[in-house]
Amino acid sequence: ASAEYRELYEVIATDATAAGTSVLSEAPSLRCGLFSWNSAPALYALPTALLIEEDECDVNRILSWNRGSGELTTLFGGREPPNAGYAAVRLRHRAEALVERVDESSGETQLWRTDGTWDGTRYLRPMPEPLQISSIQLAVQGKALYSPSWPSPSLRALDLATYEDSEVTAFVSPSTPDYRIHPAGELGYFFVRRAGYFDEVGAPLELWRTTGSTPGTFLVAGLVGGYRWAGEIVDLGGSAVFLVATLDGTTELWRSDGTLPGTGVIASFATPSSSGLGLDRLGGYVFFQGRDEAHGEELWRTDGTAAGTALLLDLTPGPAGSVLPWSAAGERYLYFTAGQVDPLPALWVSDGTTQGTRLIVSAWDSGPASPFALGTPDGGERLYFSAESPEAGFELWQVDASSGVVRRVADLWPGPASSFPQDFMALGDVLLFTADDGVHGRELWALPPAGTPCVASGTRACLLGDRFAAELVWKDGTAAPAR
Repeated sequence: ASAEYRELYEVIATDATAAGTSVLSEAPSLRCGLFSWNSAPALYALPTALLIEEDECDVNRILSWNRGSGELTTLFGGREPPNAGYAAVRLRHRAEALVERVDESSGETQLWRTDGTWDGTRYLRPMPEPLQISSIQLAVQGKALYSPSWPSPSLRALDLATYEDSEVTAFVSPSTPDYRIHPAGELGYFFVRRAGYFDEVGAPLELWRTTGSTPGTFLVAGLVGGYRWAGEIVDLGGSAVFLVATLDGTTELWRSDGTLPGTGVIASFATPSSSGLGLDRLGGYVFFQGRDEAHGEELWRTDGTAAGTALLLDLTPGPAGSVLPWSAAGERYLYFTAGQVDPLPALWVSDGTTQGTRLIVSAWDSGPASPFALGTPDGGERLYFSAESPEAGFELWQVDASSGVVRRVADLWPGPASSFPQDFMALGDVLLFTADDGVHGRELWALPPAGTPCVASGTRACLLGDRFAAELVWKDGTAAPAR
């Protein structure tokens, strides 16, 4: 949370009730030039503690909040010895976190481990050179993969059992790896472009795989031809599925099992004009925007095979196709907007099958913003988002995937003004979000598990945009008869 007009951040803990909400880390008022500020803290949850990594002007520190005692302790950083120096959390592994620390006196880059307590924090080893920010990507077969500081084009592995560090591979210059390593099955996949910069258009593109060891890290396939860009790699049944855009105006759908024979193009399409290279996974399928002459741009799905790649539904019949500006996948349903710019795109929900794809709203004037899917206690699912209406501005809306009912949950800032709900997250089956109701500024809100709206009846009145309900009962406490 941050105070309005002052970039001073606090860390707040909540159980989704007002009584169970408290400030953990008070924002210090430091002087950095003419302004008081500090950057937003990063939070890392461990079983017994919460690590809080924050910067205060030129000072970096890592705090630990004990879940049991509520005690707040400085583990690394700050201005005073023995904690002084730069420190950053690089990876959470099981019940611990790996921390990179630069000793202020010696300048040595060190690797530490911590469970969030003093007794559980210890020095491991010096590091050969500083890590890039967020450079540890993921653990693959017990190895944490990371890249040394630029411009060294190499991949290194840290054994999470022995904490021994080793070089996995060095890339031949000129080449630029994309260090966003994507897990699929028991492998990690990444792209390497044979050029001085990874985003250099037209340079040869290569798909690599890694197990975190030198023998298990090698080139899988060179993607022949000039490519503009490669999209995100998605794990589909242990195989890597991804889209790449070519220079000749086509988009190729690829699948790889980590071997050359098991790597190839599943399907090729004319590159959609209104879509990036996004993929949504639901169940055993990956959904994406494809394009052909008969249907134009529409929503397609694949099970990772050529035979299992097909059009989901011709949403706008004929070759004109649909504009698909937005999609989001929950645990049970896929939500998306599709249609034409004029008339406006419609809101759809799908269980991943043609028969289970349904139109919810025929013309959606503002489109969902900040979508967030949340399961319901009865096994259903709802999509929450911010959307605009003339009478209420941008407020909280929901779609019930089972019934297909879409409605505004509440007008938090009554009238045409907007509360702009955002920052959606789940705490169990409670929806948390931030909004500005025009009285308290932007603060934290909670929607109960059922998300039960106020429904007006003969004995109930709904007030202030359904925020309050007035119930009529007899003086002896029994329910009044409906009128």
